[in-house]
Amino acid sequence: MGATNFFTTTLSGSSLAIDSTDNVMKVSIEANSGIVTVLGNVNFKGTSSTAITLTVGGGITLIANSNSQPISGITIDASSGSADLVLSLI
Repeated sequence: MGATNFFTTTLSGSSLAIDSTDNVMKVSIEANSGIVTVLGNVNFKGTSSTAITLTVGGGITLIANSNSQPISGITIDASSGSADLVLSLI
């Protein structure tokens, strides 16, 4: 089993898309200012994903099911705000 590595940043005025090839197992997002949204990329029972908006001081943590199924299809958009991110990578 490989080591777990961490990536930390403040996303400000930009967005970040996470794909399965990034090998992200866990992502924690906390909104600092402005508008920060999180958007999935799949349909569920015929309904398309829509962005959720995090309030300032609010956050969300997403965790993969297993090392063989990393997080995929998530876009974090802080183009009109800023957010602190912590990603756990394998």
